Amino acid sequence: MELVLIRHGKAEERGDPSLDAKRALTAEGRKKLQKSMPSLRFFIEKTDQMLIWSSRLDRAAQTADIVAGIFNTPEIDYHEFISEGTFADLLETLAAVKPSDTVLVVGHEPYLGLWSQQLCGLTLPFKKGAAAGFSITGFDPPEAELIWFAQPQTLTRMNRDNR
Repeated sequence: MELVLIRHGKAEERGDPSLDAKRALTAEGRKKLQKSMPSLRFFIEKTDQMLIWSSRLDRAAQTADIVAGIFNTPEIDYHEFISEGTFADLLETLAAVKPSDTVLVVGHEPYLGLWSQQLCGLTLPFKKGAAAGFSITGFDPPEAELIWFAQPQTLTRMNRDNR
């Protein structure tokens, strides 16, 4: 199974903690994602059997919408475990997916970095708009190999260079 972890784009500044879930992408954040996310096509092997999962927090859901538009995948599944960072629930939900599927998970730091550490032993520094691809070979215990990792600047440059 191919798993891709994606951090949401640049969001509005933090304010009232009770309103954190409603922080939206900024106009700049949207623009940067629209320039960088098409480059995921160079990394993802199977786009015909793709699932997109997202945190319900606005900034992640809006990032997932952009990714879904790029891959013409209209359905996005929202999971609380992504916004809460519950690794055991991520593994349990992944185990129910067909091994031939590609799963894109749009989430948050520090969870994505922690999940990468739990999957392959490397804590990846997910900047906003960064993405990493893993090959998952087992769930109990988790077994995964990091296939690729790209920061947003790299993704943007790849898209610009391949037009």
